Amino acid sequence: MSLLSQDAISVPNPMNSVNEFFSKANKDSVNSALFNAVKSKYTSNLTGNVGSMLYNVFSKKNTQRTSMSKQYSSYQLSVNTKFNEAPMCTMRIMRTFKLKLLHRQIQGINMEIYLDATKVQAL
Repeated sequence: MSLLSQDAISVPNPMNSVNEFFSKANKDSVNSALFNAVKSKYTSNLTGNVGSMLYNVFSKKNTQRTSMSKQYSSYQLSVNTKFNEAPMCTMRIMRTFKLKLLHRQIQGINMEIYLDATKVQAL
């Protein structure tokens, strides 16, 4: 704190003082409970303020997940009606369809990310 006051540096809205953070619980050690509390405060502050500016791939995946599950279940129903007496054939067809859906999802997500990346780079 003395360095901050000597150089006339001010920190807007400080969460904890430096002296409180480095209070000695034991000899030559940092209070671990206070350290964890301050760390969690800074992490939540960071995710709350900066998280909206970061690109979230998980939201892109989740938007396609529901449509993929509907496609999979409808295709499984149609395959089960056609190949009712051959379960091994049904399982092989569904594995292939699952891979096809996964490949289609990865291509779609990569296209969206690539287009968004070019937009961000243009800014």
